Amino acid sequence: MRVRFRFILFIAPLMRLTFFTGLALMVFLTACSGGKSTLTDEAPAVSLENVRNLMIFHDAQAVNQSTLNFDVSWAEITQTEVIGTGICVHTEPNPTIRHTCVSAPVLSGRAELQVSGLDSGITYFARPYLTTAYETRYGPMKEIQTDEFSVIRVTSSDLISFARSARSAVLRGIVTGTSPDGIMRRGFVWGSEDRMSQPEETVEIPDGRPFQLPLTNLQFGVDYFFRAFAITEKGTVFGETIRFTFPPYEIGEIGPAGGIIFYYDENNRFPFTFLEAAPAGWGGLSDDIRAEFPCYNQFLEATNYRLGDGRANLQKLLDRCSQSDNNIAKIVAELNIDGYADWFIPSRAELEIMLNTLYVSGQNKAGLSNEFYWSSTEQDDGAAWGIFMGTGNHRLLPKWMQERVRPIRAF
Repeated sequence: MRVRFRFILFIAPLMRLTFFTGLALMVFLTACSGGKSTLTDEAPAVSLENVRNLMIFHDAQAVNQSTLNFDVSWAEITQTEVIGTGICVHTEPNPTIRHTCVSAPVLSGRAELQVSGLDSGITYFARPYLTTAYETRYGPMKEIQTDEFSVIRVTSSDLISFARSARSAVLRGIVTGTSPDGIMRRGFVWGSEDRMSQPEETVEIPDGRPFQLPLTNLQFGVDYFFRAFAITEKGTVFGETIRFTFPPYEIGEIGPAGGIIFYYDENNRFPFTFLEAAPAGWGGLSDDIRAEFPCYNQFLEATNYRLGDGRANLQKLLDRCSQSDNNIAKIVAELNIDGYADWFIPSRAELEIMLNTLYVSGQNKAGLSNEFYWSSTEQDDGAAWGIFMGTGNHRLLPKWMQERVRPIRAF
């Protein structure tokens, strides 16, 4: 469980007699050196003891089970430029900048800083730091313990409703366990990656029962994130972050070229997002065209069989086969449907996905025939792979056989 906490830092000058004494000495040395500071290329003329005295904890307290607040002041009296200030926190004494640290956005004045990652019921050690161009110095250390965390737990459940056509979804969260301070509010934080919403609360319900938040007017192709939360007097508890996306097409829907969508790359594994099979009747006939595989008795090295390999296979068939008569490579390469001319023969894996998605699970909504279909995956100079749509049987077929073909495209 990660909870945010805030450091409040005050950076204020300390007025002391030693300051004026040192200042007078520097003015004298500068005058003696022709107006140039003798400290420009030397280490800061402040001892570690002096620096520690200049970093003072005014207050340090545990606000809730995983939040610590600090009230600290800095004052640097050397001519050396200060390039950073902040507080370092760790479970071991004497934390350094190699551990968890919070830096100030400014070098003077007041700053509010935030960091996440503290655990409940743990003793932490904190001390301020000051970094110059030469080194980092540390102030006095404070020991402080966070409160024991309550047994309350928040779960961000999967979407219970996802209506792409209506651009709507329903988020769900669950709070389990008990809290001695009681649950004051619960709800969700959600939005796109670059713009999260303010916490949206839900109606008060008993612990252990799901609470919901309906969303509408979501955009296609945008990654959305959400996580549930519950607020008690001790702080806010968040559930895990859930990601979901509204794709512009669903499996089985009509694609932009009039074909059928049969694959969606929801994990961004490939340079394309969807695979679309050509519509039934693409060749001007009621059934898919029959043709032979190109260049019988010639090995074309189009042996790739994985998902995403179909286009590269077709290019090899076209580049290495000079055969002029009609074959599946020539037919598919010349296909143009409503201005879409980027069709290719599916690889063995792509053809199998089309079989399982459109013929078996999709009740053959693509109008495929109960026969063998060519893939673009070649075996050798005399054979290539085909799949029988009725049974899903993979078989090596002689290239000269007249089998059916269904072009696909990727976008």
